[in-house]
Amino acid sequence: MKCNLFYLFFISLMLSSCSSLKQETSFRTFYLVRHAEKVLDMRDPGLTKDGKERAYYFAQYFKDKSLDAIYSSDYYRTRKTAQPTCSAKNLKLNIYDPSNLSAFAKQLLKNHKKDNILVVGHSNTTPQLANLLVNSNAFAEWEEWQYDQMIVLKVYSKGNIDGQLIKLGKPSNVPN
Repeated sequence: MKCNLFYLFFISLMLSSCSSLKQETSFRTFYLVRHAEKVLDMRDPGLTKDGKERAYYFAQYFKDKSLDAIYSSDYYRTRKTAQPTCSAKNLKLNIYDPSNLSAFAKQLLKNHKKDNILVVGHSNTTPQLANLLVNSNAFAEWEEWQYDQMIVLKVYSKGNIDGQLIKLGKPSNVPN
């Protein structure tokens, strides 16, 4: 009988361990990108040919990934970068204010507890938003010429966050 009780205790302990591991593997993902290559010398520029290609590359990249919402700052270049992915995913484009990133980060964490989100921003605001979401200074501002980077944040159900900077698409052209 003692052996059966020990065996039952051991099995229940193993099941509860598996259950807590399973909970930790539950996460939501924030994908943070900068707008694609922009036309120079304009107040609210559109995208260059390379920029349009990158915007369509993003749509292809997210084809097999679950997205529940897409956000963009209200600039022509960011909206045009997000649009192909919005169309491919049949999602509306949500506009956010990049001048109030702290409030936006809180809104994302509060309103999207189980959602996978794409945010299209700028070379300075995208890493800054990532830092607010992970509550650290892990991500530095991107150079003006860097368009090929994405920050992927996995926010686990217990509050742990994994952040990763990845290269995405055609490499950016480094100025001479």
